[in-house]
Amino acid sequence: MDHVLSLTDPFPDIDLNIKDTTVLMEALKRHNPAARVVYTGTRGEYGSADSLPVTEDAPTNPRGLHEISNLAAAKIVEMYGHVHGIKGRCCASRTSTARGPRCATRATAS
Repeated sequence: MDHVLSLTDPFPDIDLNIKDTTVLMEALKRHNPAARVVYTGTRGEYGSADSLPVTEDAPTNPRGLHEISNLAAAKIVEMYGHVHGIKGRCCASRTSTARGPRCATRATAS
């Protein structure tokens, strides 16, 4: 949800990233195990970058609850793929510097 808000109120991130991901995966397990799941996380799951660019095989070392809950949700998606036989590839995409009309911080042209 919001890495800044999670510092003062961690529960929306926990609810949406961990609980709701599990609810979704349980529903897929029961009703649509052939579904394909792509979970989009955050570059913050890697923690501070030792070198750039950060590669997909870099170790994860999240520094905040938002990033920890995102990583946990990605692991939940992976686990349901492996343990419960949900068909398709469960994978994660960790994005960095996402922009759009609903972003809290927007770049402006001068």
